[in-house]
Amino acid sequence: MRMRVRKGFTLVELLIVIVIIGILASAMMLSSGAATASAEATTIIAELRSLRAAALMWYGDHILGDPSAAPTTIADLREYMDSDKIANAANYHFSTADGGWWVGVNVGARVNAVRTRLRDSAVNVGLHGGDGGANAAPRSGDLATGAGFRIGDDTVWMRAR
Repeated sequence: MRMRVRKGFTLVELLIVIVIIGILASAMMLSSGAATASAEATTIIAELRSLRAAALMWYGDHILGDPSAAPTTIADLREYMDSDKIANAANYHFSTADGGWWVGVNVGARVNAVRTRLRDSAVNVGLHGGDGGANAAPRSGDLATGAGFRIGDDTVWMRAR
């Protein structure tokens, strides 16, 4: 008697492979979400550093004429920016709180994972939290205590000068 050789896969074998692929795909989606949040937080920090550099260049060009002069809005820094994206956006701020110059980015619409990454970087990078409204300024308590950025803050600030 000859044994019959079957060709192909059984339904059970195909279902097992599909389940394994689904598990692997869901694990990849979870890890890519964390990477996306980390990348977005890094982008915010890079934008703040660019704004800080633009403010320092503005200072270098204008300080001889009037030592007390300061930009009034983020748009004043436009000529010192590589990209118009930052200077034209409404969610970027400039403040002269506490006698210093501060640049800020509104993070109100960001997910908590991004805010958590910013909070974790606050001490190393020099980030502060606060309001980003009409009278945009870092929270005054942060200036004295160095408390940094909190997850509930609307705006993340970096001292420019």
